[in-house]
Amino acid sequence: MGESVAVTICVPLYKHADTVERCLRSALAQDHDDYEILVIDDASGDDGAAIAREMVRAGDRVVVNDPRLGMAGNHNRCIEMARGELIQFLHGDDELLPEALSTLTEAFAEGDDVALAFAPRHVVTEDEDFLSGCGTLHHRFRELNACNDADHLISEYVFTGLFSNWIGEPTCVMFRRDAALRVGGFRADLAQIVDLDLWLQLSAGHQIAFLNRELSVRHHGDATLSELNRRERRDWIDQPRVLFGVLGSPFMPARARLYAGLWLVNMYPRTMFDAVFVRHGSRVPRFRDAAALPAREIARSRRLRGQLVG
Repeated sequence: MGESVAVTICVPLYKHADTVERCLRSALAQDHDDYEILVIDDASGDDGAAIAREMVRAGDRVVVNDPRLGMAGNHNRCIEMARGELIQFLHGDDELLPEALSTLTEAFAEGDDVALAFAPRHVVTEDEDFLSGCGTLHHRFRELNACNDADHLISEYVFTGLFSNWIGEPTCVMFRRDAALRVGGFRADLAQIVDLDLWLQLSAGHQIAFLNRELSVRHHGDATLSELNRRERRDWIDQPRVLFGVLGSPFMPARARLYAGLWLVNMYPRTMFDAVFVRHGSRVPRFRDAAALPAREIARSRRLRGQLVG
């Protein structure tokens, strides 16, 4: 596998040839002294990987997938190939501020019980609606300290129904690699809130650190994957799927499981209605997905429990 490092900056690329230089310059500018850069291009077919190879240092790696793995698959391959104990994602159109790694890694020095650390990000966009609704995320928590009981935050989070991401995108989060592998990484069956789901699953029963300073830059525009998902309603079943995942997990706090169940009493019938009557794709496959959702999530939770206990 190669020599281990403290942190791996994982850069999953897909058609980011026009922004990868800016992205990697921010990675190379870090003031931390023990990190690697791992770039994995998901069969983009552009010059992104070639640009990355010209920029990275000796010991860093640039990989091109063949065939394409998709968003979740590429992120999971990054985690699997990383040599670092800690993972810091850096999306190909975003930036890390120079002190990001050194600041976030300090949060893990307190002990092994910190599963993830996150910080606010600076948003660059001309979309005033996005800036108003998602410019600041963490303020939705009633109280955040430097170190927080994850079960308390998860329960508060699920109580509100998981309508938005309160922690943030992967570029503003650092987490333990082994914790992510233990829960199966990012879910390929989620279109939009794959990161929210992973933050919940890997942090349950542990601690979450919060650094109250901007450590990354998010560039948001009409061409981002999140905007495409929103316009095409690809995420129509994401929210009930994640809530079923919380409900079925024996590792989630009891209050969070209760809140998830209460939300699903009203939300799941609406999901079935949405699958049949709302025009945003083929109705039959969507109805099948919605109808099979409870059984699939119960089976998934049992598999996950067996892996974790084993």
